[in-house]
Amino acid sequence: MRLEEMTTLDDVRGAIDALDRQIMPLLAQRLALADHIVTIKDRLGVSAAAPSRVEAVLENVRELAEAHGFAPEIAEEMWRAMIAGIVAREEKTLGTEGRDE
Repeated sequence: MRLEEMTTLDDVRGAIDALDRQIMPLLAQRLALADHIVTIKDRLGVSAAAPSRVEAVLENVRELAEAHGFAPEIAEEMWRAMIAGIVAREEKTLGTEGRDE
């Protein structure tokens, strides 16, 4: 259904729910990659947080958001929350020490 054909809350909410169903598998893939990288970080002595990588990811996300007409500040806030959760998850295995890479 095209945007202009959506005239009720249910129409728009249904479209949002459909997008969420498409987005969630991609986020699950991203989390699986983040979980996998823990073994590599552990072997290399890289910290869970890796601040320089976080900044590079956030810069990329802001650029992608702008290119796709999405508010960069919202994208950055969303990614910061996701990264914080992933780092906390990684720290359970890696601890808080290690190189920034």
